[in-house]
Amino acid sequence: MSSNEKLRQPKAEKLESQDAATESCFAGLRVLVAEDNEVNKMVAEFQLTSLGCTVKGATHGQETLENFLAEPFDLILMDCQMPVMDGFEATSQIRMLQAGTGKRIPIVAMTAFTTEYDRQACLAAGMDDFIAKPINKKIVVQVLGRTLTRLKGWHSKPFSPAIPRA
Repeated sequence: MSSNEKLRQPKAEKLESQDAATESCFAGLRVLVAEDNEVNKMVAEFQLTSLGCTVKGATHGQETLENFLAEPFDLILMDCQMPVMDGFEATSQIRMLQAGTGKRIPIVAMTAFTTEYDRQACLAAGMDDFIAKPINKKIVVQVLGRTLTRLKGWHSKPFSPAIPRA
């Protein structure tokens, strides 16, 4: 091993241990992945489970809304373009249900449309952040960390709407 390699080794180990510490903070996080494309859903689920998250998938916005009402989640990764009900409408309905409760589940848009206009449309719909597809683990860690840090008051307790379920 050359002297240059020896000098670089501790720095690389330090970065790896920092990455591991950052990733371990997501262990146990319950994430709902709303994605109609099976490959994209599998990639997102793999990235999240490798971080220690518990993941449940939904294939359209109506299913996402039903899952949100049925069980507690810490975060939703929401595709914007889905059949039955798109991610914008699902987000809008979730925000209406949470209005006045003091609770706000973080919703991160997951989309292939990556212009500033698209990002602003996601935020205007009530989403908290934005991740471009295809996703990778490094970006997932950055966006989840940023979103959860910004929304320190988020709750993972089951949501009980004041309206009866259909």
